[in-house]
Amino acid sequence: MSTFAICPQCPNELFPIGLQGNSPSSKDAQKFKNKLLESLLDIAAPILVTLFFDKNIRVLKNIKELINDALEEYGESECPLTYEALKNTMVFLLLMPNDIPLPQLDIEESGDITLEWYKDKWNLYTVIIDESGLYYYAGLFGDSNNRDYGRKQLSDGIDSIVIQQIKRVCT
Repeated sequence: MSTFAICPQCPNELFPIGLQGNSPSSKDAQKFKNKLLESLLDIAAPILVTLFFDKNIRVLKNIKELINDALEEYGESECPLTYEALKNTMVFLLLMPNDIPLPQLDIEESGDITLEWYKDKWNLYTVIIDESGLYYYAGLFGDSNNRDYGRKQLSDGIDSIVIQQIKRVCT
């Protein structure tokens, strides 16, 4: 039986105590370590792809559809979309937790981009993102007396209350 330790100067290295580098026990320990790391990578890769890349690809597809819709509606010369508004929208979408579904996207005549989560006419949440780096939010939760609205700076991230309210509409 081998004993393992973690070196304080190199915390990522797992090594057997009291074994020489070329001994059979040391080689077995190294094989075990490599097999363990390979197994972890086999498990981690699909999880990482699902958590990060899948969402990123869906965000990019949604942005591409928004651009195509805007060009179709307004024409290339009159399209109100700006690079900054698109960039801010992409940042907002990528900052959202993975357990929140992506919203419907739409463009306003002003060039602002609207993100909407809709459950029914009494449960909806809207975020409007402009090119200045602000986002405006408004939510309706069950009846006309249960509303919230405001504005935040995107550079501060997505406010936790905004995330809670979006989740409230999505469940």
